[in-house]
Amino acid sequence: MAKRKRSRQRPDFKIQRTETGDVATRADGLIVCDFCLAENPQWEYEAKDMAITAHPQIDMSQGAWAACGDCVRLIEANDVDGLLDRCVREQRENMPEGTPNADGSGVVRWPSPLDHRDLLRPNLVRFFFAKRGSPVPIRP
Repeated sequence: MAKRKRSRQRPDFKIQRTETGDVATRADGLIVCDFCLAENPQWEYEAKDMAITAHPQIDMSQGAWAACGDCVRLIEANDVDGLLDRCVREQRENMPEGTPNADGSGVVRWPSPLDHRDLLRPNLVRFFFAKRGSPVPIRP
C-alpha cells in the first residue's frame, strides 16, 4: 500500500505525504507491497485512479502501487491467478490474524481464503488495466 491516496484507510496502516504522492505504511512506519504486504517493496507502478470495491476501509486508489519483486514477476507475466494466490497466502503471513489494529479498535480478521480471493480479484483485474507501463524503482 504505497503512494496512493485513500478516502478511507485500514486502521493498521497510516499515510505519509511525500513530494511524489502519498505512501501507505504499516503502523510502525515500514512501507509495504500493495499486493502482498511484504516489507520494503523495491518497485512501483504508475496507475490511473481507480475505484476499490468490496473493501471495508478503502474505496479509491490514486497514483502508484508499490510492488515487491515476487509480485512484479507475476504482474509482468500477466499472471492474475498467480498474483491472487500470492496475495491471499502472503497477506495472511505478513499481517497474521489477531494482529492488533494500530488504533486499538480491534484485531485483524481475514475472510476465508476462497472469499478473500473473490474479494481481491476485481481490484487486481482493474489494476492490470489501470497500470501505466513497466515498474520503476522506488526512489529512497
